Amino acid sequence: MFSTRSNPFFILVISTLSQTVPVLTDVVCRQEGTCSCSLMDGSGVIDLKTVANSDKPRFKIPGADTADKDEYFYNPCYPFSIAASHNHCTDASACRYDGVTGIYQNLALAQSAKFDYDKDIGQIFIHYRSSPQDRNLSTRVYLRCDDNNVLSLNDYSETSVNFTLSSPCVCPNGCLPVLSVGTIVIIVFSLFLLTYLCVGMLYKKAVFGAVGQELVPNHDFWVALPGLVKDGYLFFISPCLGDRVEYRYYERL
Repeated sequence: MFSTRSNPFFILVISTLSQTVPVLTDVVCRQEGTCSCSLMDGSGVIDLKTVANSDKPRFKIPGADTADKDEYFYNPCYPFSIAASHNHCTDASACRYDGVTGIYQNLALAQSAKFDYDKDIGQIFIHYRSSPQDRNLSTRVYLRCDDNNVLSLNDYSETSVNFTLSSPCVCPNGCLPVLSVGTIVIIVFSLFLLTYLCVGMLYKKAVFGAVGQELVPNHDFWVALPGLVKDGYLFFISPCLGDRVEYRYYERL
């Protein structure tokens, strides 16, 4: 009988597979797009949509050396473009302005955003690729749960740029869209109206054999409703109409 415990070939295959197959537990936050990811522990979603602007940088911060007058721009989720006389930065999530040369450098292409996890410090970050002109440059934006929206520059070199984005939206479910009371009322009313029509039409079809317009529940009422609304409106404003022609032809109730 074949024994897997003592077979060296079987042990070698298993050992090789364990080294080549990625460990799924390393994925801390499953990416849902360029703007959000779902935490694998089930604690919620990180969604940065409400932090971002639609077409311009949300954050603008100075460089580490204020004497150089460098500036850094960042906007999660949506790309922005900055044009200048010397150069331009297009379809970017992050840009650097060189205060000496006056040139804008694209640090991060918006569509290249990828959520990842830094095991060494236990922090989620977004990794970006730079423009084709700077293939050796990579940008990381580390995410920190905080009460305020703040961007800070950690370090900058010719090969890497690291930021930290602090925001309540980084907290699990910190910025999920919330339905307003009006929206909830509209949804409930729409569901009620749909149920009313469906059930009413099925009932009239099954019980009375109705067809066409007769299928509509309370058909006569809905046909007369516009006229009833008009009459009610005229009666309500009748004290303001006085002897106008429209009022003289309206029968007082």
